[in-house]
Amino acid sequence: MSNRIQPYGYQIRNGIIVIDEEEAEIVKEIYIKRANGEQFSKISDSLNRRGVPFYEKAIWDKHKVKRVLENDKYLGKDMYPPVRSEKQARLARSY
Repeated sequence: MSNRIQPYGYQIRNGIIVIDEEEAEIVKEIYIKRANGEQFSKISDSLNRRGVPFYEKAIWDKHKVKRVLENDKYLGKDMYPPVRSEKQARLARSY
């Protein structure tokens, strides 16, 4: 199985890390659902039922959801453009 080179929600265009808007919407959804107390496995099940691919043929699981929530790159770290704010991360990570 292939691995993603960039975190979900990002891609490289012309040598620059940019937000993949379609995937970033899924990242935002994950943060919102978790901030509302939804379990990792319920979030991944919802994404899989809707046919949202993680990468190529890889499906979502609770570990991938957890990694999205723990990845500080979504907060604008390490030269990545922010997808979520520190406040949104705190809310989602508080569960």
